[in-house]
Amino acid sequence: MGSSPSEKSPLVFISAGDISGDMHAAHLVDRMKEEWLGRHPGIPIRFAAAGASHLQAAGCDLWEDSTFWGVMGIFEGIKILPKLLLAKRRLIKRINREKPDLVIVVDYRTFNLSLLKEIRDRPDGTKQKSAYYISPVLWWTPSETTEHKAVGKAVDQIRKIPGAAKRGVRDRFEAMADLIDLALVAYPFNLDAYDRAGVNYRYIGHPLGQIAQKMASEGKYLQKYGKMIEGKRLVCVAPGSRTHELRYHLPVLRELLERLNKRYHDLWFYCPVPSPKLEKIIRDGFGFEAKKITFVPDDCYDLMAESDLLIVKSGTSVQLALLLAVPAVTFYKLTSEWMVKLGKRFFQKLPFIAMPNLLAKREVIPELVQSKFTLPNLYVACTELLDDPAVAGHMRAELAELRKLTMKDDPIGEASRKLCDLLEQPPD
Repeated sequence: MGSSPSEKSPLVFISAGDISGDMHAAHLVDRMKEEWLGRHPGIPIRFAAAGASHLQAAGCDLWEDSTFWGVMGIFEGIKILPKLLLAKRRLIKRINREKPDLVIVVDYRTFNLSLLKEIRDRPDGTKQKSAYYISPVLWWTPSETTEHKAVGKAVDQIRKIPGAAKRGVRDRFEAMADLIDLALVAYPFNLDAYDRAGVNYRYIGHPLGQIAQKMASEGKYLQKYGKMIEGKRLVCVAPGSRTHELRYHLPVLRELLERLNKRYHDLWFYCPVPSPKLEKIIRDGFGFEAKKITFVPDDCYDLMAESDLLIVKSGTSVQLALLLAVPAVTFYKLTSEWMVKLGKRFFQKLPFIAMPNLLAKREVIPELVQSKFTLPNLYVACTELLDDPAVAGHMRAELAELRKLTMKDDPIGEASRKLCDLLEQPPD
């Protein structure tokens, strides 16, 4: 489609609430710019964002800095709730004032659905055009406890009250059907729930595989650290990107690193730093052992692809283990054990938390979660993979098969095309 003198640069606002979403959104921004200019030569898109360093580097006007918004768990969320509420209030006012042509929210479900609910109906009576990139899925399976069944029955009764849907007493899929014009789904889960709720969605596959494989093929960091890693086995240590995760994870990882250094003399440790603002926290957490680690930017996918072992917090990093088919050990420590037990009684439970294990429905890579996240357990899991090439090779082969379930040819390109199509549609 060609441009006309009356056309103006559209404004797109993106809400990315954590470091992972910020990274994904930045790649999407780059592709959307290309796609839009191809359709409308000389008419660039303007981007604004609630995001962090990646979106800022991609040329977005940062309306809110979300670097430290990432949390897991109810109680960690409560700690930053006042900050998030204030940020959301400021965003609502600015969105209503600036009237973006399209709002794209990325992952970060609770905050983003809440934001969409507040901005969907504009003050002038029109609807805010919106889309969800890497839209929510339901990881959890229902618990069979008496408490959980009672909670479920109570929620069902509340939903039957007249007006309850308007007050937000809906599941995530029903909410999206009302709040967004397009959902771009990255995971092959819950597609039937999207259908039942009537959500306009497209399953595109996970963009991380495309990003990782492209950047791995460029070999940027392999060239930069070539002399340092010559003759070494590469070991990635990724403690997480949220401050409360780092408090739990770093003391154990620091001791693990000390033990592995004593046992092996051919390992080169590196740590992907998710944000410059977090680097000092991570360095200080590793203490003296930080001198034995090379800190690199978190787009070091070529290093990860060539690694012998990834020791990574469950989340984006373990998805990279799957998508690059690299042997890994994953871990997570959320909060006190008694709170986890209470949550399992009243809410829901997961058989696994790591993506490869969820896809396989069995433990392909070791998961050391909560009480299992101890130095002895971590040490045994790591040394087994470092000592036995057959074990590591078998894991590589299993991961290579599993990644076929989440890989599609060009998820970011497809998302960009669909979003530009939506942007071109006249408002309701």
